[in-house]
Amino acid sequence: MAMNFVLHKEDVNTMVCQSFSDGYHALNQYILKEGIKTESRLGTTYETLNFKTVIQDPLKKSTVSLCRNSNIFFHLAESLWVLTGRDDLNFVEIFNSRFSEYSDDGKILHGAYGNRMRNWTNSEGQNSIDQLFKLTSLLNTDPNSRRSVISLWNPTLDLGKIKKDLPCNTQLVLRVKDDELHLTIFNRSNDLHWGYVANIFQFSFLGEIISLLIDKKFARQTHFSQSLHIYTDNNILYKVEDTDIHRKFHSKYPTTDFVFNFENSTDFYDERFSEIDGVFKWVTNIVLEFYQSETKSLKESLVEIDHLRSKSNSVFEITYLLILYTSYKKDLKISNNQDELRKKYANYLLDKSNTYKFKHKDYFALALNYFVHRMNADSKLDFTIEDPLMGKY
Repeated sequence: MAMNFVLHKEDVNTMVCQSFSDGYHALNQYILKEGIKTESRLGTTYETLNFKTVIQDPLKKSTVSLCRNSNIFFHLAESLWVLTGRDDLNFVEIFNSRFSEYSDDGKILHGAYGNRMRNWTNSEGQNSIDQLFKLTSLLNTDPNSRRSVISLWNPTLDLGKIKKDLPCNTQLVLRVKDDELHLTIFNRSNDLHWGYVANIFQFSFLGEIISLLIDKKFARQTHFSQSLHIYTDNNILYKVEDTDIHRKFHSKYPTTDFVFNFENSTDFYDERFSEIDGVFKWVTNIVLEFYQSETKSLKESLVEIDHLRSKSNSVFEITYLLILYTSYKKDLKISNNQDELRKKYANYLLDKSNTYKFKHKDYFALALNYFVHRMNADSKLDFTIEDPLMGKY
């Protein structure tokens, strides 16, 4: 099997890969065998220090591995949650109920990256700065700048504080070189199977949007983790297998570039930024509104978002998937037959009478995989005719 990654071990501790999926198994095995057993606040870990991951094709942002079953709905929702500067549990908990475990007050996350990025403040809540806007404005006017930094760790709020949630990723640094965007993420503490997989997706999504804003190609994503570890009681630890399922996935469901029809060029950067920012904020609000509504139907919500197609087919598809999942979560509360419910939503994605066809085939396939993976064996048979691996990604 040809390898699309190189893992430099011991003191070098570096992996260079096309997509993170290429080296996921090898990295898991390396930490399992070579990591030092270390006690932590949340349990025993196998830990390696100062690990560097270089991703050469960051647009393949989803981690695909045999039966890994990454939740594409959560990854997309969390990416929008970060981009729009939110820190509330109301929106993100629709897609991941465990977020409340890390909240001090049951309402917000203290270390939410989006709020730090879009609403940077001091300890008194003063001097709010939209770092994302200021940074992208800088790169738009001076693409050669080496001063394009976003801070996520705030010493006045975090250093020495007792909080359930402190930022694990502490700083983002961006550089444009030869008309290509490079994004570097610095991390103090990363769990391979949960935190790292989510971080790679959300920061790839962020890099993709920044590259659109400043009209550059997103070329490279690099993560520096001082502590990259695996919890010994994580049930994924021994399940990650060395297969080529990720290559089959990407061959059958190729990644598609994000498209957004800007009305303004980079010459009118304030307006250009406001266009995409306003759309993303509208999407998170409309999804939350649908979840909280006791009367609005799935059909009504899908009609409500239809206008997004003319602005951005990519935003429409993401919103379509988030609305669909939100409807599923609402139905799950009252369903007496979860298997039939999963078949219903899988069929909704595959409905041949629906003239809409997904351009982002990787998002579509992972959404379908989410439902099929959770079905009983007999139910899965209806959805594995065209793709025998469906439900195993």
